[in-house]
Amino acid sequence: MRFLILALLTTASILAQDAKDLSEAYEKGRQMELSESKEREQALLKRPRNLLDRTRLIAFYTHSDKVDETMAIEGRRKHLLWFAQRKPDSWLWSQRSYGTAVYESGRLADPEGFAAIREVWLEHLSKKRVKESIRDNAANFLELGDRETVMRLIREKRNSRHLGTYFALILLGVTARDFSTGKPVAADPKIRETPLAQQIRTELEQSSDSELIGGAGFWLSRDGAMFWNRGYTNWDYSILAKSLLAKAHRLDPKKLSWFMANPELPKPGEQRGLGLVRVGGSSMAKKVIRKAIPEVPVHLRSIKGTVSMDVAVGSDGRVAKAVVISGPSELHEISIKAVEKWVYKQTSVGGIPVAVLTKIDMRYK
Repeated sequence: MRFLILALLTTASILAQDAKDLSEAYEKGRQMELSESKEREQALLKRPRNLLDRTRLIAFYTHSDKVDETMAIEGRRKHLLWFAQRKPDSWLWSQRSYGTAVYESGRLADPEGFAAIREVWLEHLSKKRVKESIRDNAANFLELGDRETVMRLIREKRNSRHLGTYFALILLGVTARDFSTGKPVAADPKIRETPLAQQIRTELEQSSDSELIGGAGFWLSRDGAMFWNRGYTNWDYSILAKSLLAKAHRLDPKKLSWFMANPELPKPGEQRGLGLVRVGGSSMAKKVIRKAIPEVPVHLRSIKGTVSMDVAVGSDGRVAKAVVISGPSELHEISIKAVEKWVYKQTSVGGIPVAVLTKIDMRYK
């Protein structure tokens, strides 16, 4: 057992180092000059298994303005195909904000490349034993071009929240993402009218799985707002989003994600960004501006223990809602009343204020 634990720790350490090395290589590739990219291409003819050089070149072709689009598309395709064939379990595939996706529309659209690399992923998935990392990486790559396969992979993992998120992408008709941020940047309204989209609507109507329903409502609200503001869609997603979130809240009233989602159509010029992020309790504790102390009645002062709460903080820094997860029942109400008066410094992502989900432990000694 001791040797097994040591082996697992060693493997984890190696994977972490590989991720760090690839991440650094990718960032360097984004800044690479055309002359250096040619040198790296030549070097790969002698050392084709140099993962760092391939990673730099993927980044160069994805982000550089120093190469024309045709060359960029062909360069990306070549190196991504190599990675898919020989390194399908690489950490790089799992990073949505890295340029490992190939879309059939939008910037650097490459239907031919997508089709070729898709066949490689399907070959990996057809084997009797497939590593979970390869299945996840395949789902990431195929996300916007082979929806049936991705839905099957997500269902096999029995992850209702993830499935709901994916349902939202299909209903919105998302066809491409930004290679740097992962945000959706293109849509095809015809996708909403496909049999697959109709099947999804029916499943959401009939389901009693709050994670599935809430996940779909939450991501319709978040990505739908981005699409609406940027003119990618004129479909009023808010009607369906409101219905789904209300249903999810009835099924699971303690789930703050559903409570904090904003399904309303954005106003002109309104920027919501990520909308909602999760931050650890210890990190948020450092951002408290105003804290209210529970008013404990005399007859409850002998009760000791810790009341743990999930807390939603609005984009303005004020606590919007708190729900108790555990702790002495007699202290639940006074704990919630106190916490809902707390105020934090605003949390921003990319300069846009966001709502936060966090935890608070209130100790009674």
